Amino acid sequence: MQSIYSQDANHGVQGIFKRKPLVAACASTLLLCGAADAQQAEPEISAAPVTSNTVVVKGLRRSVEDSLTVKRSNSSIVEAVSAEDLGKLPDSSIAEALARLPGVTGERGGDGNVDRVSVRGMSPEFSSTLLNGREMVSSGESRAVELDQFPSELIGGAVVYKTPDAALIGQGLAGTMDLQTRRPLASRGREIALNIRAERNSNGTLIKDVVDPIGKRFSASYIDQFANNTIGVALGLARLDRGSQIKRTQTANFRDQIGIPIDGAPPQQQPANGYNRALLPLFWDTTANTKRSTRTGLMGVLEYKPNRDLHSTLDFYYSRFDTKEVGVFFRENMYNAYGPAANRITLTNVGTTQVGRNTYATTGTADNLSFVIGNAETRRRDSIGALGWNNELKLSEKWKGIADLSYSRDARDEEYDEIYGAPFNKAINNWQRSAFSWNIPYDGSAQSFTPVNPNTFKDTVLGDAHGYHTSDAPAWAGGVRTRPLKDELKSLRLSAKRDLDGPFRSLDLGLNVTKRDKVITNGDTLLLLASDGKGGYVRDVPAAALRAPVDMSWAGLGLVPRISAPDVVASGVVSNKDLFGGKVTNDYGVHERISTAYAKLNIDADVGGYELRGNLGMQAVHSKQNSDGFEYRGNNVTPDPKLVFPHTGGASYRNFLPSLNLITDLKNDWVLRFGLAKTMARPNMQQLRAGTSTPSIIDKPGAHYGEWTGASGGNPELRPWLANGTDLSLEKYIGKRSYVAAAAFHKKLLSYVFDGTTERDNTFLPRPNNLPADIVVQRYGAYTRPVNGNGGALHGLELSAAFDGELVSKSLEGFGVILGATRLGSDLQDKAGNEVKLDGLSGTAFNATAYYEKNGFSARISERYRSPFTATSTDVYLQKFISAHSADRVVDMQLAYNFEKGPYKGLSFLIQANNLLDTQVIYYSNVGGGPDPDQLRPRYTNRYGRQFLIGLNYKL
Repeated sequence: MQSIYSQDANHGVQGIFKRKPLVAACASTLLLCGAADAQQAEPEISAAPVTSNTVVVKGLRRSVEDSLTVKRSNSSIVEAVSAEDLGKLPDSSIAEALARLPGVTGERGGDGNVDRVSVRGMSPEFSSTLLNGREMVSSGESRAVELDQFPSELIGGAVVYKTPDAALIGQGLAGTMDLQTRRPLASRGREIALNIRAERNSNGTLIKDVVDPIGKRFSASYIDQFANNTIGVALGLARLDRGSQIKRTQTANFRDQIGIPIDGAPPQQQPANGYNRALLPLFWDTTANTKRSTRTGLMGVLEYKPNRDLHSTLDFYYSRFDTKEVGVFFRENMYNAYGPAANRITLTNVGTTQVGRNTYATTGTADNLSFVIGNAETRRRDSIGALGWNNELKLSEKWKGIADLSYSRDARDEEYDEIYGAPFNKAINNWQRSAFSWNIPYDGSAQSFTPVNPNTFKDTVLGDAHGYHTSDAPAWAGGVRTRPLKDELKSLRLSAKRDLDGPFRSLDLGLNVTKRDKVITNGDTLLLLASDGKGGYVRDVPAAALRAPVDMSWAGLGLVPRISAPDVVASGVVSNKDLFGGKVTNDYGVHERISTAYAKLNIDADVGGYELRGNLGMQAVHSKQNSDGFEYRGNNVTPDPKLVFPHTGGASYRNFLPSLNLITDLKNDWVLRFGLAKTMARPNMQQLRAGTSTPSIIDKPGAHYGEWTGASGGNPELRPWLANGTDLSLEKYIGKRSYVAAAAFHKKLLSYVFDGTTERDNTFLPRPNNLPADIVVQRYGAYTRPVNGNGGALHGLELSAAFDGELVSKSLEGFGVILGATRLGSDLQDKAGNEVKLDGLSGTAFNATAYYEKNGFSARISERYRSPFTATSTDVYLQKFISAHSADRVVDMQLAYNFEKGPYKGLSFLIQANNLLDTQVIYYSNVGGGPDPDQLRPRYTNRYGRQFLIGLNYKL
């Protein structure tokens, strides 16, 4: 469900209400909620601490009640999701359930499903993920955990901490997400639950023989107690096998520098060479992508509590996530239309669209166009295991000791194969060019590139018609990239708690030592065609690699040849050539030893007739980090392994992180919270790498003759992000299932990380033997790496509420709404005074859920929205990629019926739909040319399709 708090605001809430009618309606509902409470006060809910062990699955309304109890009783500002939420929302993972909480926003992965979340507008890297209170490993180069690897069926509850707690280890700068498995001794009696789902995507099956069009999900769980309720066992299994179907387009380059006559173009503002010029779609491609995801999750808990003095819990979690993603794409290259006369094209029937000062050629026909057909396949396996053993022992009347030992490991194997092809004209011993008509609206809506001759793709052979790898053209036909990763984390925690008298209820003391090792070894290999002995190459596609063509009529292309890239590699018709330069930049290991000592005083006092509770604490963190990597001092034309040199580096430092949480229970169920803390987020693993890239000397005459190209690398001495945070929250509780809350926060950044460029002495690098005799090589070259900066702020406002219809009228029993809205802002600059945009920061976000539950019938519809934001990821070339995302709006719904009595008691049926709007997701980038090169325009467009599910649940 959604919780009580709000997020940053630097612009206030009026802007939200003016632009978002739904949020305005939410605010009106909150006012009505307050009015209803003024007429009829409800008894106060007990403020006794509640843990995930108390979550009871008894319907949606009960889950709302449970989540509010967790929220109200916690000494930190938190949001909570109960087990009932996870079981009833149309979520395949915990990520999508968390994304509905106030102040939490989801980021979609490549298949359209949420795989990571942001807390309070900051990138997922600034939040940490715990499993049963323990830090978890991650599957990517960053520290952000890919939450789609955690089936919602195996998670008993989740708490998102927005303010820190000194006893919480592994906290993030933005927030901390603690996923909690079920505790069997907290249940009453035996529980057996079975769930089965079938699902289908509205995009149909884009590529055959990859995945069954009907996806399947199955889960089973068992909870029981033995030996007079002193031993408890919980077991869970969740299996997912489903497909994703994605239609994707990319306009990689709209430019005007070629000077091709634009037929039919109106007078432009930038004439050149006597011609009117418009921005042409120099590179445009479209992809049909089908992905199969299979995930098997296992969970087990063994709990032993023979008496009040001893409590021992052993828990494990395992997930294996396998994906196979097949893509077929078409890519045109209008950039190849200059140079020799044989390459030039003629444009006709050109239609243009004026946007600001730029003119775009959005429709037209081009003859003699160069193009390629690409086929790619990605296979990835992630295996995550976590084991924890927690023991609590009462040492005396006042003292309790706790020992916690944990281990988690992630192993990732990933391989990306790509192969290119196009029709080849043997008569001229060159690639066949063809005529196409295009329609590429500026707004990113439905696009097409249609061949004038429907037989254009006939007789496609292997090779790259564009000559991308110039040093290896025309033999280059594709590539293979591998990304194996291992992440291992060991942790030991010893702590003690002593009960006190007076205003401080108790004292917590502890020491936690964590050792983490992450090793990433990437490979980058070119695929080269074999010579035919006649001055050409063996280009025929092996019969074993041919597949049924793919229907891409939705992009105007018709049937497009499909070639299995792995089968081409296995056939032996291509040879491998390793790229050492790419390997050294992306091969590295990061090793950390983090020691955290903490002390926390828990407050419980009476001040002026008001109850004051909370905590005051301090963490002392000692970090020791080091990295090993490589630098290649040669070139990729003539690779030489002898020129690969190891690089190492590291640092050791201390940080002190004080925290204060105060809660005052005011009269009439009003609660006021105040938080003050210093928080920290360690840099990404990739930023800490010791490896560097190798620059080359510019040996072509011109303005930069003799200069070095830029080099880049990591920084093993990098310090963490640090911030001082202040939080204030006012909450009003109305009965058991209703509340309204407003919260504001401000984070002053003391230290942050950005990419800085300096000059580096390059005299240690070898000079190529074939340099021109007159060249004067410069001594220094540009070197870019992550560095620390200071200053800046992040701030926001959060509004949230839950409203039970029964408060207004008995006739509205069973109805309810849950609402949340956030407004965020940042002020961050680099050393030159330029604005630095925070990854994942959406200025506005809101979520709303309306539900009905009564007499076994339940219905729910949920919407979540976030305004545009930027995100950083890694592309298939193993390079960091920053994109500007469009606003994202997702609507889910569910209908269900549960047999509450009779012979079918415990049985329920459900219908779910996800991504009902199927809104096109757009990624923007600047044009880079024309009169206004900074103008943003759509680059990538993705359409993921709607997901429809039916399911059957049985609980005994």
